[in-house]
Amino acid sequence: MEILLQIIYTVLVLGALIFIHELGHFTTAKLSGVKVNEFAIGMGPTLFKIKGKETTYAIRLLPIGGFVAMEGEEEDSEDDRAFNKKNVWKRMIIVAAGAAMNLILGFVITTALVIMSTVSASTTVLGFEDNAVSSQSGLFAGDRIVEINGTQIGNIGDIKNYFAHSEGSSSFDITVIRKGEKTTVKGVSFPTEEKNGKIYPKIDFKVSSGLPSTTVGGFVEGSLSEQSGLRVGDRIININGKNISIYTDIATAFSVAYNKDTLDVTVERDGEKVLLKDVRFPVFKAAEDLTSPDIDFKVKAEEKTILNVLKHSVFRTGSFITLMYDTIIDMVTGKLSVKYVSGPVGTSTVIYQAAQTGIETLLSLVALISINLAVVNLLPLPALDGGKLVFLLIELIFRKKVPQKIEAAISFGGIVALMILMVVIVFKDIFFPII
Repeated sequence: MEILLQIIYTVLVLGALIFIHELGHFTTAKLSGVKVNEFAIGMGPTLFKIKGKETTYAIRLLPIGGFVAMEGEEEDSEDDRAFNKKNVWKRMIIVAAGAAMNLILGFVITTALVIMSTVSASTTVLGFEDNAVSSQSGLFAGDRIVEINGTQIGNIGDIKNYFAHSEGSSSFDITVIRKGEKTTVKGVSFPTEEKNGKIYPKIDFKVSSGLPSTTVGGFVEGSLSEQSGLRVGDRIININGKNISIYTDIATAFSVAYNKDTLDVTVERDGEKVLLKDVRFPVFKAAEDLTSPDIDFKVKAEEKTILNVLKHSVFRTGSFITLMYDTIIDMVTGKLSVKYVSGPVGTSTVIYQAAQTGIETLLSLVALISINLAVVNLLPLPALDGGKLVFLLIELIFRKKVPQKIEAAISFGGIVALMILMVVIVFKDIFFPII
């Protein structure tokens, strides 16, 4: 049953991503007046097909790709609506449209995930429960709590943690940001509740869900990074030469720091840039002989405004793209073994595990795969869209097409190499899995 579900999830996810990719080619071809002979999802023998007005729509056996067969794409054609008869700009748009659609899909999913995100709740009071004690003793809606009895607060978890260690207390001095100014409200009272025979204060106000910032709000117990120089209030702006704009950039920088337990971290502290050399972090085993440093600090929350959501969506999409290119470069330069490349079998396992974890994890993986498809397809390699764009770019620069026979031979060689690589990766996935 598990294998069946794994196959179903994989076919649905990869099928949807392939469909979106080919739809980009198909739509721009139609809008450019190009005749499309076939729109196919999958490769190999045809399982099902239906003939439209001029296009055959087909589903093929192997869910590892798809294609849009355009008149005059692989051979010269005298048809006025042939691909080869269109100007070079239209052909470049058609070729790039598949990757563009995958990129757009990844961005849309990422935006939805950012909107849904409750990774970190803000400390800004959104409202109060009925008859809230805190609202009667000086706390106002709109106040952003930054300290309780002198202890810095980064997110709602810090408040809950402070209250959990405040047995017998119900009144606190709370420092807030109110209308842009820092104000300390003395003796703010809270209701209490009994836990295991002891009395503790409890929160009686509501907060809006927030987004994780890049400012350190606290540390886990025994934090190595705190011991080696990182402080609460530090805004992380660079890790090992990689610029940091949002929290996802931090996670990305950590994920490509293979087999390291120290990182050079540049922070903004008290308005100045400070380089912290060799900040230590705990490590976790990512694979058989591969470790990565682990984040051992908590970050403060940012308000979930429209601009912040857009900023996080754009930069998170950028982080996915950067991660993909960094991984490719690290494999080419030997920093990362190619044995960590996963093919359809390995990807299928990851998709199934993500689906079992929850919808947000699955959507995040779908966004990552979609963006990765866009990046890989635009690599300047034969048989990929990026390779076709290279031929078109040569034509644009030299005002002359690459001879059809030469282009066809190079593309065929690329397809053969790609199929051999796919067989090797599938063999590796089955007999030498990394998961």
